[in-house]
Amino acid sequence: MEIARLTGLKCLSPTRSTAPNKTEWPSEDQVKEFEAEISRLTNLVEQKTKELEDLAFTLEEERANAQCLEERVKELEAQCTEQQKSINDDIPEIRHNSLPRFAVPLPLSSYSGAF
Repeated sequence: MEIARLTGLKCLSPTRSTAPNKTEWPSEDQVKEFEAEISRLTNLVEQKTKELEDLAFTLEEERANAQCLEERVKELEAQCTEQQKSINDDIPEIRHNSLPRFAVPLPLSSYSGAF
């Protein structure tokens, strides 16, 4: 009955005519039309159900991929933080140990005309 209402099909149950004891049944052609329409709608529901299942599967795959990417981003952020800390810890030591070796006194005459 719900399918009939949604699709505009007439009810398959017998209907009473004007005479109280006379029942009219759908013709054979009408029954075939109803069956064809029901078959078409059933196939459509099955197709849409399959599409929905495929989309649900794809969604789960994408969620899993997103979770893996989030975990990888966290790992990389931790590595960057650790690397930055290491650099910050090493800079004073590098300045203290390396810069005096590279500091070469230049005579003031070498600066004349350079600027």
